[in-house]
Amino acid sequence: MFIEALDIPKAKLKQLQNKGFETIEDLAGYFPKKYYDFRYPVPFNGLIAGETQATVGRLMKVKVGEKVVRFSLKNEFNQWLNVSFFRAGHMADRFDVGKEILVAGKVEADEYGLKMVSPLIFTHDIQENCRILPIYTKVPGMSNDYLEKCMVEALRIIPEKELLEPKIVQHFNLIPNHQAYQLLHNPMTLMDIENAKKRIEFNRMFEYGLKVQQQSKERMNQTNVHLKTFEYAAHIMNNLPFTLTQGQLETLRDLSLKMANGNQKVNALVQGDVGCGKTLIAILMLVTMVEAGYQSVLMAPTNVLAKQHFNELEERVADLGVNIAYLSGETKTRERKKILKGLADGEIQIVVGTHSVLSKDVEYQSLGLMVVDEQHRFGVKQRQMIQEKSSFIHQIDMSATPIPRSLTMALYGDSMDVYTITSMPNGRKKIITGAINDEMRAWNGIRTEVSKGHQAYVICPLIEESDDESMENVESVDQVYDKLVEEMAGFCKVGKITGKMKANEIAEILGAFSRNEIQILVSTTIVEVGVNVPNSTIIVIKNAERFGLAQLHQLRGRVGRSALQSYCVLLSEKWQGEKLQSMVLYSDGGEIAKKDVEIRGAGDWIGTKQSGGNPDLELVMQNVEKYREIQNFTREIVNDEIRFKRYSTLMLDESELIAQV
Repeated sequence: MFIEALDIPKAKLKQLQNKGFETIEDLAGYFPKKYYDFRYPVPFNGLIAGETQATVGRLMKVKVGEKVVRFSLKNEFNQWLNVSFFRAGHMADRFDVGKEILVAGKVEADEYGLKMVSPLIFTHDIQENCRILPIYTKVPGMSNDYLEKCMVEALRIIPEKELLEPKIVQHFNLIPNHQAYQLLHNPMTLMDIENAKKRIEFNRMFEYGLKVQQQSKERMNQTNVHLKTFEYAAHIMNNLPFTLTQGQLETLRDLSLKMANGNQKVNALVQGDVGCGKTLIAILMLVTMVEAGYQSVLMAPTNVLAKQHFNELEERVADLGVNIAYLSGETKTRERKKILKGLADGEIQIVVGTHSVLSKDVEYQSLGLMVVDEQHRFGVKQRQMIQEKSSFIHQIDMSATPIPRSLTMALYGDSMDVYTITSMPNGRKKIITGAINDEMRAWNGIRTEVSKGHQAYVICPLIEESDDESMENVESVDQVYDKLVEEMAGFCKVGKITGKMKANEIAEILGAFSRNEIQILVSTTIVEVGVNVPNSTIIVIKNAERFGLAQLHQLRGRVGRSALQSYCVLLSEKWQGEKLQSMVLYSDGGEIAKKDVEIRGAGDWIGTKQSGGNPDLELVMQNVEKYREIQNFTREIVNDEIRFKRYSTLMLDESELIAQV
């Protein structure tokens, strides 16, 4: 059931869809980021500074200041508790003096005693609100109250169907599907949360496994798409200012031979660390396919990365007469119509873009190759949509997150060729990584590099200042930008980009940065992939503890892209922690990936779109043994026409998904 069933305004619907909620099941299966156990309120003398607790008291005083509203609560033992809210003058009239209220939040201490800042307050049905309370990651543009309203409606209308056969439910000791959604958001006990989590995670892994097995079966199809000559690729290679590494040459040779001599579709994963040269391999395969008379597509998960690929491709094929185009959700209507016509009549030979290249209205005259970069950011459903465009095309996935071959087979099926490029371009130096808690030392490091004519990145976890108590002591892009503009006044120019800016604004700033018109770029993780400025030699990551290891490694890959010595500075109060010290110790992406899973543990779970990558794939990677057990069932089902038909009607139909894009 699609998310439109909520019957909410289009603007709110768009906010949910931007977060990744396409169906009612997506929303109902949205894992809270944490839970607060407020079932047993404690008396004032049981409150502990630093803990998140609930207590009941009688409102005795309300004091409204210029920036702060303060409430004073007293309990039956004549004990007092202060509660304050910032920039919330409207709250002063919401509560009646003399009335008993329930407050729940983080307990703090100051010279006047214990207090709570911006807690939850309940004045009605106090006993009913003494419960386990789910806390959700914010949906951009939507209040938490509105999100909870949508969640209540989703839980009301979600179908009570059971996806799985009884023997599978029994084998894995799962609770009923409908019950799992209800308990996830309204648990009575902590065990309810575990049981709900177990079932919903199972659903996701089961559907993932089913689609992987289906794709694996389809990938065995034969194809009449063959490479013929390699003059375009040879021309590009002969004009490179460097020579390809051994790993690049071996991968290129193997892929070319299979597409030239075989009759079976090539389905390959090219993986390797940041900067190993995967994009160049993609470009060479794209132009070789064009030379053979077919169209090619290069798809990336973000506008920034897709545009970067387009610019590099445009430069490489400038004198080959290859007609290329760029397509994204931000392409103007007139330009889009022109591109669609060019793809349909074959005039456009290569298109680079985001998932817009899979839209229902995009038709290709003779599609022969699809290259998907950062494939771990796309779900199984999106990747299957590629095959809907043509069941005979070759496909190459690329990933900067190296995965062991045995695990890759489990994740992607039995028909995928895996190429791991371990060699790095000649002249590259190892990036020196350090974890510190001294901001001025970081700024001095930037000064040193900029004085040499080099450039710097500064990465922040927030776009703008937040009132969220969990973001205390976390500076936003805007705050750090203002600070650095003052700090570096008269020394160098500082720029900033965030995901809230328009695409043309981001492109303009990135262009200025690549031309060294801006020396320091302050940004969110929007630069995590796809930004290539070889002159950048230092990256400072603020509040580094708030990023995952894999994401930190990707960010580190923004520097070290030339023969210049480069540096990565992890700025954090938790600089001595295991996570950041792992970044200092390890430079290999494979080791980082293993350490990431080890630190987070198999029990760490990820909600829809709460991580930077594809959450289904990450969930599988954290539960490999269970997933392999699930595969025993999905393999049987895909090979049983009657059983597979039942599951394909119960789970999201791919043709319906395509219609939404």
